[in-house]
This record gives sequence, structure tokens and C-alpha cells, in this order.
Amino acid sequence: MSITRCVLVVEDENQKQCTVAINMNNVTSPDDQNLELLRTAMKGISDGAFVKNRIAIMDAEASEEEAEEGDYESAEDRALFVFVDPSGSRYKLSVPAPLDTIFLGDKETVDPENEDVVAFIGAMETNAKGRAGGALTYVGGAKRVRNPRHKR
Repeated sequence: MSITRCVLVVEDENQKQCTVAINMNNVTSPDDQNLELLRTAMKGISDGAFVKNRIAIMDAEASEEEAEEGDYESAEDRALFVFVDPSGSRYKLSVPAPLDTIFLGDKETVDPENEDVVAFIGAMETNAKGRAGGALTYVGGAKRVRNPRHKR
């Protein structure tokens, strides 16, 4: 089994791009069906335009630094989801340009019962993998965050 680093490139309304990186098992093409399922689920909770997919085959022994998510230099507003793998390692995934409809009344907490959020979490748990290839499980408590690395 090989771990594939899948990168979705997202563009906001100002044509600024950012990336979302997800580990998956045995993806050999940017048009992989399971990657497309994840991308479709993410599009259900994001207002960003998903402009391209990229993949990179990586060794399952990749270091923590190599396996961290990409920088979001142009996406200030994000929805942060946290997952764990069977070994207890945590994976944070930030969805850029989240739709206002996925938040509760406080506009900061992601609504865990929103059908698009449920679909996204299900797609992640089904398709995304930890660095060693184990399935991810959603921790709960997703929230809105602003990117501290945002540059103007």
C-alpha cells in the first residue's frame, strides 16, 4: 500500500489560491474517483473554486514535517476540522472559504448536523488516511479560524 499526498488547489473570489493537502491510499491519478468524492464533499461546504488536483506518492515513513498541511497564504477565513488516526495522531484540515450556511448561530462553530458537513466528514473518514495508512476518525468541535499567516 502506498500513501499518496493529494493536494486540492482552491481559488477565492479575488483569484488568490491556497492548497488543502490530504493523505489517501493508492491514488495514482489526480482524477481518482475517491479524490473526486472528497473534492465534491468539500465543495459542499466551501465557497472557493476548486481549480485543480495534484498528487505526490510519498513513503509511509514520511516525517511529521513533510506530512503537514500546506500553507494558506491567501485564504484568511477557514473551517478547521480535526481527525485522528488509529495511533492517536491528530490531523487538522482547514477548508478555505467556508459557506456561512455550515455554521451555527454564533457564526464560529460548524454545525455538526448540517447535511453538507456530515457528507464531508463521511467522505474524509471513508477516503482520507493517516501517514501510516490508517483510517481517520472525526474528533468533533469544528470551528471557524482566521489564518495567522495571511499576507496582504
